[in-house]
Amino acid sequence: MIHLTKEQHYRDTWAEVNLDAIRHNVRAVRACVGPDIMIMAVVKANAYGHGASPVVKAAIEAGANYLGVATLDEAIALRRAGIELPILVLGYVSGEYAIVAARQRIVLTVVGLQHAKELVAKFPRGQMIDLHVHLKLDTGMGRLGVRTADELAMEVEAISAHPSIYIDGAFTHFAQADSAEKTYTMQQLQQASELFYALRNTMHLNTAESLILHAANSAAILQFPESYLNMVRLGISLYGVYPSSEVNRDRITLRQTLTMYTRIAYCKVLPPGTSVSYGRTFITKQTMKVATLPVGYADGYHRSLSNRGYAVVRGVKCPIVGMICMDQTMIDVSQVDGVEAGEVVTIYDEQTLPELADLAQTIPYELLCSISPRVPRRYVEDD
Repeated sequence: MIHLTKEQHYRDTWAEVNLDAIRHNVRAVRACVGPDIMIMAVVKANAYGHGASPVVKAAIEAGANYLGVATLDEAIALRRAGIELPILVLGYVSGEYAIVAARQRIVLTVVGLQHAKELVAKFPRGQMIDLHVHLKLDTGMGRLGVRTADELAMEVEAISAHPSIYIDGAFTHFAQADSAEKTYTMQQLQQASELFYALRNTMHLNTAESLILHAANSAAILQFPESYLNMVRLGISLYGVYPSSEVNRDRITLRQTLTMYTRIAYCKVLPPGTSVSYGRTFITKQTMKVATLPVGYADGYHRSLSNRGYAVVRGVKCPIVGMICMDQTMIDVSQVDGVEAGEVVTIYDEQTLPELADLAQTIPYELLCSISPRVPRRYVEDD
């Protein structure tokens, strides 16, 4: 393993990010979707907790064509890092900041008719600068976007009233593509197809032919080839995580990118009847060897894993005992002979991440995004 990180860190808790795994996942998706379909690498939320700038550079090297973020600030941070690839802000951005986006060559999402009118009203006229947008279509997510062809036509008409705002594309988002039940996703895709057709019919022929249309998220890439259109959005699977246990894994083999580690800070043997951590939610029933880990909920180790999760020491799943604290967690290491302070402990890897997400009653996405900035990211590549 080649270590790329040059910064010195002083914590015994860290996340290791394999950039070759990022490259592998982009190339695996490219092999699946073909050479003519663009790939958007979705790098919102600090690249799902992995670190946006290093991940973006690796994704571009592997052939990503477009980037997706959630906020204008995230997009601007990438521009400041020297990233030149097209960037789409997938969420709402106030018309007040449209000029900022235009100056940074950042594409905005128009989330509805009122938003279109707001952009037209507030984006300056008579300047040598253009704003490019994608239109959001709500086909069943119930979140952002227009729902009907009539709304779409009014939105296009409103935007067309401004000489410097250009519609580059349109997209929708699937609510249930990660499920084995495919009926609802197919209904969404059908509605999206109708809205895309209506959009093309309302625009100039040359412009309509160049529209970027996208619907497929990671789950749809794996399960719905008919949804690829001319761009797919590679989100959680960019990081080597399958969207759910129900998706088809035969189409693409992914490599998980992030592994989170810590080191045992202290070990002690506790007699029966000893309480551990806040609230005395755990009391030993027999003599127990307990290790204290320098990682807690402020690092993204969810408090909901208290007394139900585990960490891995020498391949052994060691139960979390007592409440996870802000900065520390206790685990039962009685089953690991001779364990002492300083030993490496695995928090998240390709096996533990989905299992711990289930135990925390959440999804792997949330665990990854919860890894806080105070956890150093160490970037590595394969030998």
